[in-house]
Amino acid sequence: MSRTAFAQENAPEEKIDDKPTVMASEMDRFLAKDCCGPITPGGQQLLQVLDAMDVERLWPQHMHVNWKTGWPDGVSHGNHSTHCSAFAAAVGDRLDVYMLRPPDHSQSLLASAQGRWFGSAAGRRDGWKRVSTWDDAQRFANQGQLVVVDYINPNHHAPGHIAIVRPAMKTFAQLKEEGPETTQAGATNFRDGNTVRSFARHTGAWPHGLVVYAHETRLSRGDFGKAQIVPAALVPVDPGGSVMAHPVDETALKLHPAPVERVGQAANAIDATKTGCCGPITDAGWQLIHALDSMDVEHHWLADRHVEWKSGDPTSEMLTDGKPHTHCSAFAASAGMKLDVYMLRPPDHGELYLASAQGKWFTTDDAAAKGWVKVVTAKEAQERANRGELVVLDYVATEAGKHGHIAIVRPAVKTDEQLAADGPETIQAGQTNFADGNAVKSFKSHPGAWPAKVLMYAHPTKLAAQ
Repeated sequence: MSRTAFAQENAPEEKIDDKPTVMASEMDRFLAKDCCGPITPGGQQLLQVLDAMDVERLWPQHMHVNWKTGWPDGVSHGNHSTHCSAFAAAVGDRLDVYMLRPPDHSQSLLASAQGRWFGSAAGRRDGWKRVSTWDDAQRFANQGQLVVVDYINPNHHAPGHIAIVRPAMKTFAQLKEEGPETTQAGATNFRDGNTVRSFARHTGAWPHGLVVYAHETRLSRGDFGKAQIVPAALVPVDPGGSVMAHPVDETALKLHPAPVERVGQAANAIDATKTGCCGPITDAGWQLIHALDSMDVEHHWLADRHVEWKSGDPTSEMLTDGKPHTHCSAFAASAGMKLDVYMLRPPDHGELYLASAQGKWFTTDDAAAKGWVKVVTAKEAQERANRGELVVLDYVATEAGKHGHIAIVRPAVKTDEQLAADGPETIQAGQTNFADGNAVKSFKSHPGAWPAKVLMYAHPTKLAAQ
């Protein structure tokens, strides 16, 4: 839709007068508002279902995959095959929601075929309904509905694209500029992006060439049931685009992704009625996830370049010393600043060897006076993060001239077995930046560090205090 149409359709209901125009200041206030309601418990469950599918590792392009699991089957493709529609169909399968899929249609050109099917009599009979606005698309996903965005390529010999709307908190301004949040497979697989990014390869698709559909689900109705949520790898599909939502039947989902080598083993399934080893993710915990993910660590604070410590953006300064440069401590300090929590940071200490200096500082009276407390067990670390506290894991290097490392604990639902094997969930910058890993992965470059030599400290946040 055009910007004018968007403003007209989404203008606030409260009006100062009956004039048809909206004053600039009023429009600015409107665009700064949250657009699409809170993420309900059903939306939180949907987030965990989507993340459990591990789309950034499965449904890889240029390979033939099992459409339900996303696992490569050993058959190499010479073309540029992608698997957006297979992944979308696998999500539907996981939620017991039918959309057009193999064997009813081949994976070739499936995204466009799905887009046409959603609006057909068959799609309507299966419960799919048309969604007319972007804020409704995001709102329905936030409520736990399965929502899809689909581009139907007018060239019947070229692929379309499909993406799934991901629950997220957004302002009207963000919605206007980038559309709803998305999860997808495709030319690039990503867990957390947006509609503009999803359809960037299809010139002209955003926003006028996309369609949206929606359907009530058990998750959106608050009926979480007692069935297990088991991960399934999603399948590659051809890109294409339209927006639709379908009710989620939550009878076969998995709350937390198992390590790749364990995918498919029923023993790792988590009962949807339980909270894992370390309590549920509270509302504050979900807000913490949103705050951390908004920092986009996988594209900022990148290794082997100078960066601005607060933003993670690269500077124009060139590296000339030939040494490795990573930014774990700058990212941690920036996350603290975002949450209004102080930890040792520039200019109070230079970025060189800052992670070890931070680790030593956490043990001081100054840190205690500023609210930091020692955490004794990995379980406590995960519990505190799930409640919305800022929790850090820090390895202090013992040899002169060696670097330490620091990572932040990410809220997550884990089993006792996962916690024992992998430690708390983590997000970090470093030699490898990632938004969702674990303590073992974070400290693998420091043999023997985890768990015996890693300090754990926590600080309350305004999120946890709410």
